[in-house]
Amino acid sequence: MFSSTAAILGDFGQCDYALASRFMDSYRGFREQLAEKKLRSGRTAVIDWHLWKDGGMHLSAQGEALYMASSGLGYLESAEGVRSFEEILSRRYGQTMVITGDPAGMERFFGTTPAESPASAPADLEGVFGNDIRELAASIIKLEPQKLDMEETLGDFGFDSISLKTLADQLNSRYNLNVSPALFFKHPSLKSLERHLLEKYRAPISRIYVPKQPTAISPPAAKDSRARFPRAFRPSKNSSSASGNVEQAGCDIAIIGAGGIFPGSWELDEFWNNLCAGKDLITEVPAERWDWRAIYDDSNPGDRKQSVRWGGFISDVDTFDGRFFNISPREAELMDPQNRLFLEVCWKTIEDAGYDASSLAGSK
Repeated sequence: MFSSTAAILGDFGQCDYALASRFMDSYRGFREQLAEKKLRSGRTAVIDWHLWKDGGMHLSAQGEALYMASSGLGYLESAEGVRSFEEILSRRYGQTMVITGDPAGMERFFGTTPAESPASAPADLEGVFGNDIRELAASIIKLEPQKLDMEETLGDFGFDSISLKTLADQLNSRYNLNVSPALFFKHPSLKSLERHLLEKYRAPISRIYVPKQPTAISPPAAKDSRARFPRAFRPSKNSSSASGNVEQAGCDIAIIGAGGIFPGSWELDEFWNNLCAGKDLITEVPAERWDWRAIYDDSNPGDRKQSVRWGGFISDVDTFDGRFFNISPREAELMDPQNRLFLEVCWKTIEDAGYDASSLAGSK
């Protein structure tokens, strides 16, 4: 079976695809158990493919660039994919993840490199780093750094979703990090952000402030022709994931609230009832989205025509109450619709857990 690395690594904005891939991975184990009981015949193997360069499934250009830069992964060339496929079949692997890219970058991404000691970091790293991120934030909103209170939330100084995205990009570029704008919801002030980044990324941040020492110039090493050959990750029999080291001790989780929005189902209970009833939630394109009849032509797609008239659609996506979340109408219009739905689902999930959402403001 052909699955995807999204099953193990996740994916940007494609949760449904990652979940379907994870199901395929799990189904392999299920079918192998049936085969051991003589209820099925043959052998089942699954390959978790990475992004093929010449494949048909791609993210947006910006999304792919961000994913590649943060993970160290590269596009899988057709020749590499075919060669890997033949090797996997010859070795009779049960489950294999095929990836290619920069070995050092991938090791950082998978957490397989030993933590580096920040012994040479400056003694006043907290103060230096805090001042720098304050200057960085101030430059984005055109404000004097001394006017930015480290304890105040960024939203109070006029940061919106666009400027927060810019701040995340500049932090990543300057300190070689991998943070997303979602981090600022959990750490809304510069002081909270400073503590979190130093706790999680102290080593790479420290390296920025260490004076560079002169090094001897050596002849370039011979290029390793195997550097870009796809690596195969094979989960152990006792592991359900190959995404790095996972601490098993002390990670019990209690689910106390849940929420979700799905096509034809505004909440989880409604979605569950639809599943129990076997209701098909795929419908024709609603008129409020676009007039599919005006551009539909299944016999000759192209030339501004399309051959698709069905899909899964969430209703009332244009009824977001921005003022409820203290978001201006203008900013609400500029927000990604998925971010608006995410805020609504988060609020419902907190309520489902029996909490007052306002009582959690500023907490971890």
